[in-house]
Formats: sequence, C-alpha cells, structure tokens
Amino acid sequence: MVAGTQTGFTPSKVPTSIEETVLSAETLMKAGHWGQAVELLTLNLEKEPEHAPSLNTLGLCFYRLKNYDEAVATFDRLVEIAPQQFSFQLNKSLVLLKLDRLEEARGILKQVLTQNPDHQRANAIMGLVLEQLGEYPQAMAHYERGREENRLSYLREISLRPPTLPPNRHESESQDEGPADAPHLATSSDAEAAEEAPPPALPGSLEASDAEGFEDPERTAPELMAPALPSTPPSEEAPNYEPEMLSERPNAIHVPSWAKKLDDVSAAQDFPEDLSQITRLAKDLLLFPVQGEAYVRLATASATIGALRSQRVMRLYDGQESTTRLGGASPITRMLGNGAAVLFTGEAVSSVLHLQDDALFLMEDTLLAFSAGLAWENHTLSGPNFDVDFLKLTGSGTATVAASRDWLAIPVTEKIPVQAHASQVVGWTGDVMPTLSPFSIEPEEDAAAILFEGAGHVWVLADLSS
Repeated sequence: MVAGTQTGFTPSKVPTSIEETVLSAETLMKAGHWGQAVELLTLNLEKEPEHAPSLNTLGLCFYRLKNYDEAVATFDRLVEIAPQQFSFQLNKSLVLLKLDRLEEARGILKQVLTQNPDHQRANAIMGLVLEQLGEYPQAMAHYERGREENRLSYLREISLRPPTLPPNRHESESQDEGPADAPHLATSSDAEAAEEAPPPALPGSLEASDAEGFEDPERTAPELMAPALPSTPPSEEAPNYEPEMLSERPNAIHVPSWAKKLDDVSAAQDFPEDLSQITRLAKDLLLFPVQGEAYVRLATASATIGALRSQRVMRLYDGQESTTRLGGASPITRMLGNGAAVLFTGEAVSSVLHLQDDALFLMEDTLLAFSAGLAWENHTLSGPNFDVDFLKLTGSGTATVAASRDWLAIPVTEKIPVQAHASQVVGWTGDVMPTLSPFSIEPEEDAAAILFEGAGHVWVLADLSS
C-alpha cells in the first residue's frame, strides 16, 4: 500500500505501521518532545490497546514528563499484559521509587528476584530501595550482586556493620534480600548518573537500548534510569563518620578565548518581533504564523509561540468527516489563538506556496502547515494492488510543503499525458485527472504509478542543483 510519496523526510513522513510509529515516537522522545510522542503513541493504542512497545514507550514519556501517576498506571497495564517481562516490572519499581512508595517497589523486586536471583538490574534497584529504607547491610549484598561498585564502596566506607548478611538470619529471608556470599564483581555504576540527563540529539532511527541509558537486550522494553541516591546516611548508622569538607571556593578554571557569554549568544540571534509573517529563521527552521487559526503538523514543530490551543481535525471525504485524523499517524492539528509555530524541516527542501483562489493537490505527508483561508478535501486513488492518499487544497492562503529534494514541474497536455512513480510525486495543479496504473506491462516490474491526463503540471522530485 502506498500512503503518499516516499520522500524520506523523517519529521513529516507518515509512519505506515504501528512499529514505525513507535520508532517515530522514540525519535521525538530523544529530541525532548515527550508530549508529541505521547500523542503519536495514543493513536497507536487506539488501534491496538495492548501493543506492549507503545505502552512501554508511553510510560517512559510520562516518566520524563514527571507524570508519575500516569507512568505507574501505564506500567500496571504492561505487567498485566506481559507478566513474564521483567523490564516492565523494573520500570514500574523505579517510578514507585520516585514516588517514595518504597515497600511497593520492594515487593515487585522480590518477585523478580525470586524467579531470577542473579538479575543484575533487579539487584541494583533493590539496593537503591533498601538504602533509602536504611537497611544498609542488605543493600550492600544486593549492590554486590548488581555490580554497583560505587554505591557498595560508599556504604562499606560509612557503615559500621559488615557488608554481608548476619549468619543467624533465616535462609528464606537471605534469599529474598540477597545471599551473604554474593561474589564481588567490580565495574562502573550508572546509578550515579544525572537523573534528568538531557535527551540525545535528533534524529534517525532510534534503538531503544540507546535511549536515556535504558537496558533492553531484546528491544522490547527499555528500562528507566535508576535515580541517584543522597549520599548522606542517617547519623546513627555511622556516628564517627566525618564527611570531607568541601572548599567554599572552586578551583580556577581556564576559559577559552572562543567561549561565548550568554548575553552575546542571545544578542546574536535576531528573532523577528512580527509573528504575522512567514519567516525563514534558519536553513532548517521556518516560522509559520497563527493569526486566529492555522493548521500545523505538530510533530514537525520545534516550538510554538504565544497562547495557542489545539483541536483535532479529521480527514474529509466528499464533505463528510471521517474517523481518521488529518495527516494520518503524524496528524495535522488546528491551532487557535495568536502566535506562531516554529517548523523543523531537517534536511528536507521546504517551500511556501501562495494560493490565490487556486486548487492544489498534494501527497498528504508532504504538507507541514497551511493557513485558515484554505479548505481541504481528502481523496484516495484505488487500484487492484495499490492505494494512494492525497488531499486537495482550495482557496486563498499559504501552505508549507517539504520533500526530500527539489521539485520539477512536468507539463501535462491533452495530447501528452504523464505517468510517474507514486513515490516520486509531490503534487499537481490544473485540470488534471489522476488514475492508478501499472508502470510496466511486465508483472514482475509492476509498481505503483499514477497516470495524469488533462492540462496542468505534475511536480516530481528532482535534484535541481547546478
């Protein structure tokens, strides 16, 4: 199935499957656009409510948004759907740790360690929980099995008790809390990592194991980073402990001559005061105004400016509203208010088109934004093997379109029709009638193609650089 031109433009390209939508959401999450990732994942779950990768990534987004209650509820659903997946249970335990619900977190971790006593990540998180509960000997035993050498060394230094469990403890409790003779394996710890580390840079296909330091050997369930613990123990645990005094004056650092002052950076950026004009801010950024109303593909918006609110809009077929969002899986949203959207175009070639009582036909995934003066109507070309979705814009206003390359306008006349691969078509104008047709009479070379007849122009992708 062909759902529009395959331009390769990642931010505005509509994912064609649930799995691709998850990858798009993870890309947004890496860029720090967690709210937009939530919107994409919510669409996925409307189609498949028990899709585990979507739920897991949604839980991670809620965690980063500090919406811990929603994160716990999401991981609750995951544990019900896939109780055998340890990663989901560990993610839930880390959110409970953030909420200071330590006993609940310990209960979950005990269940995991009962099934797999040597699970490294579960032991490490159990150590965090027990340390916060003040149970330092048990915490050290689990840190040792979880290879958390930094926390283990610290507790050994400040604790007056031995690092192993007392010999008179019941065997069953020893199994729950970690064996006394757990082997010592020295390695570096990621539990000391900054809790709010900034997301990695955009974009490209994201492997979940690369995102936010998550652990995911099967790429089905990335795990949350464990929060760092406070370094000061209760006074009764180490009454003779003398913390190292820190200097009130930091050591002098060398500042390179090319370092910039904050005021200089702000002054160097000439941001327009007039938000009512379309402005190219940079090679990959475009300011699109919202004057009362405009339509924007929010997945491509780096920022919105002004007090704007959004409304869902649906595809229109023959004047009737459908149940599918305009724009598909990466929806176009009605923005209301006065302000602007900063559109990110990446490596794509973007253009602003001015319509004056014109009609413009576009592949839906190339459209980034359009003004309120334009009306839209969706269409589908159906054939025995292919479907191609496109939309028609009419009226007066502006539209922003992006594709992987420049466009070449090929004339269509009554005597000379044009046939083009659907993947290379950006749009067309004039009194042109499109129909689906095989590109070759050879079945093995059959591909989605559109035959254009009538009078007008067809825009196809082209490299027009000299």
